[in-house]
Amino acid sequence: MADLNNIRVPLIKTKPDPSKTPDPNDANNYCLSCNSTFSRRFNYIQHLVEIHHMPRPKSSKLPNPKNTKPTIDILSLYCDTCMKTYDTKKSYIHHLVKLHEMILPKVYSEPSNFDASSLYCKVCDITCINKFHFIGHLRRIHHTALPSSPDQIPNTDDKNNYCITCDITLCSRSSYLDHLSSHHLEENPELYQGIDCKNPSKEDVRFKRYCADCHKKFLRKRLYHIHLDKIHGIERLNCSPTADDPDVNHCTLCDKTFQKKVVYRRHLISVHNMLVLSEKAIINRNVTPVVDFLKKYCNACDRVYTTLKYYQSHLSKYHHIESDRPKSVSRRVNRNAIPAIDEINSVCTACDKTYTTRTTYKVHLYTIHGIVLPKSNRKALQINRDIIPDFNDKNNHCASCNKNFSCRTVYNCHLATIHDMRGKKY
Repeated sequence: MADLNNIRVPLIKTKPDPSKTPDPNDANNYCLSCNSTFSRRFNYIQHLVEIHHMPRPKSSKLPNPKNTKPTIDILSLYCDTCMKTYDTKKSYIHHLVKLHEMILPKVYSEPSNFDASSLYCKVCDITCINKFHFIGHLRRIHHTALPSSPDQIPNTDDKNNYCITCDITLCSRSSYLDHLSSHHLEENPELYQGIDCKNPSKEDVRFKRYCADCHKKFLRKRLYHIHLDKIHGIERLNCSPTADDPDVNHCTLCDKTFQKKVVYRRHLISVHNMLVLSEKAIINRNVTPVVDFLKKYCNACDRVYTTLKYYQSHLSKYHHIESDRPKSVSRRVNRNAIPAIDEINSVCTACDKTYTTRTTYKVHLYTIHGIVLPKSNRKALQINRDIIPDFNDKNNHCASCNKNFSCRTVYNCHLATIHDMRGKKY
């Protein structure tokens, strides 16, 4: 009957025993009345409420696991903060490190606990599928690494993009360098120390792979930023010169003035490693703009927006002006006035609105003002099939139709569609 009437009935392994009352605070999520164990505490509490009609316990909400650090119990695999027992060492330790943000004691990070040959971790009782995952497991869970030997240091110039430390081959040169910068940066300090180069190429300067202070270039843009952080201690700066600043084209560091703003901004990017914003991003937050939905113009930033959506988003994000979308503006109509029909620009003078296509303009006139535009009086082509037009006519004149065309492309299209002359030369 439940299936016929589409009624959801919870599945119960055994019938509840009315003489036994389950404990809502049971650590193992065990229901004594139904003789069943639930994997999650949420499911257990839901079972008590729906099946046994018990009130939802207030103590079911656990404290914040990040604020309370549990006691590490490898033998029983029990978390006293979450009141939960785990099945494997891997899931239990992963729970402590990821959820509670705990750092395991040094006893669990000793080299004797790890077997690099078989990729086996004695603490977590797991065997990794390859060396790369094994090294990542040591770094994420145990915060340690295998002792490196000179033979195990990866080669930066390896042609096969093979990392001997992780025993993996990367698909491309760029991904191989990213792998080295992420996992083996301390083993290869020459990556961020750079290569001596006094005459850098335009691409190195453009893509920010060159340090003007050290006269060194780098293989990747990421290595260049690491170089700035480790060697020079420089962070990326934001610089957006304003139009009202009299010294907008003057560099105070170099004491040099540039004639053009474009050259000045390029100087800040290439020489001083500054992230210069575009001129369109200059926002005047001190002036409250006048909302103009018709022109979509912001007088504070002196900028016109293409759509009403972009204009409202700009007012909300930069000037904190929340304005409801004026449907009356986007659909503003004047049914009493009679528009002057403009055959060229598709402008409705009654509603003061311009339409992009001729079709939408005709639909507007018909639905709003009840005006039907007459069809254009185009004369039908008088084709003389006895005369064959010249394909190479310099004046784009069709002798068969006695008609001139504006360009060569339109003339060729006319010959192909009307006279079936496709690429033929007569």
